[in-house]
Amino acid sequence: MIDSYIRLYITIIFLSIRFVINTQSDPLSTLESTIISHGGQVLRVTDPQYKAATTLHNRAIQTWPDLILRPTTYNDVSLALSTDSSIRIPIRIMGGRHSHGGYCSHQGTVLDSALLKGLTIDWTAGIVIMQAGVLWQDVYRVLNGSEYVVMGGICPTVGVVGFTFGGGNNAMYSPSYGRATDNVLNFKVALYNGSIVTASSNTNVDLYWALRGGGGGNFGYVLEMTQKLHRINGTLKKIKEVYRTLRKGSVDFQNAPNVFKVSKKG
Repeated sequence: MIDSYIRLYITIIFLSIRFVINTQSDPLSTLESTIISHGGQVLRVTDPQYKAATTLHNRAIQTWPDLILRPTTYNDVSLALSTDSSIRIPIRIMGGRHSHGGYCSHQGTVLDSALLKGLTIDWTAGIVIMQAGVLWQDVYRVLNGSEYVVMGGICPTVGVVGFTFGGGNNAMYSPSYGRATDNVLNFKVALYNGSIVTASSNTNVDLYWALRGGGGGNFGYVLEMTQKLHRINGTLKKIKEVYRTLRKGSVDFQNAPNVFKVSKKG
């Protein structure tokens, strides 16, 4: 009887050690615990935040991922890419969730940018630095009241990176300043193997070209991008004023042309 208890005890210890070793050697478990330890999120269908995190703006093509990874650091994004690539797990990258075809989601693993919300304005240099999870409404909130504009989307809840990957036309300002892709100075990109590189007109030129409309944004995970700011002139200020009035629904169409009249002294 004593021998039986001893054998049972040894078996339990052996299985426990084996479980710990397997858990520690599982790259996905390591990835998830690392993301969580740095303030990120790992969401599955049973989590209360799951539905809000995965609902697409185009409900007609809604898909529900098995796993959502939300890193808060560039190194964790890099780890996620290298880990999933090494064990051949397909992933999708999610931003503002406005993809008309639902290409930001699938029934698998999704790497979500929602917690990468860093936004820096350098007024002297005339640039804005935006992390992957920034939406245009975040940028407009900071620029509100200034004389500067950025080549962003008319819809405020669109993600800055996805919008730029599509070319990024702004109905009001692109005729004067070009598309969003024309205004990007550089990208910081995590590649599939986990390396982080900068792409600009001087560094990794081919990648810079590709990210500015050359292939649908499938060349890496853009961690952040730097775009030019533009100080608008008098005419564009008037256009902006009319647009704001139109959105409020209080425009006097008969007198709208008078908004553009500029005195000879002006």
